[in-house]
Amino acid sequence: TWGIWPFDGSLQLQFDATGLWGATGETTSDAWQLVDLSAYAADLARGQLTAWASSRFNRVARDAQTDTQFHIELAAFAGQPSEFEQQLAAGPIASARTVIATDSDPESWQEATVVFDVPAHADYLAVRITAHEDVFDDDRYEFDGHYADDARLILLAPLDKPSVAGHLPAGVVPQ
Repeated sequence: TWGIWPFDGSLQLQFDATGLWGATGETTSDAWQLVDLSAYAADLARGQLTAWASSRFNRVARDAQTDTQFHIELAAFAGQPSEFEQQLAAGPIASARTVIATDSDPESWQEATVVFDVPAHADYLAVRITAHEDVFDDDRYEFDGHYADDARLILLAPLDKPSVAGHLPAGVVPQ
């Protein structure tokens, strides 16, 4: 864990490389979660669904070439989640992303949040958290000690907004 302990609980996600077996020539390591929106069909039809996502990020303070940047993204897609790879290549119907540069203190976790009005014709969301090689594109050991924890997604429909508002982090206001 390179001296970095989970923000919450006993587990955290460690980003190692841009590919399953090591360096790929890409500059990001991504974790995706697909979320079926069929239970929100009526809210989507009225254009009244908002998604709020957050994750906390941390990294080691190794050297001048230690990458600092993380992303969190919400992307909406029409169709079936089983077609995600093909739809991803074509691009989402809409998306929103927040980029955060982390500090070099392994005891502090920085939070990134993104809020997104889900398009009426979306069938599912893809939530992506990313470690980005923004300082140096290594060809072997890409991430020195980069972690994510406490990832959350909240879907807000109009009736939920007043009851959920008091449970959202400071600064997040339901639309």
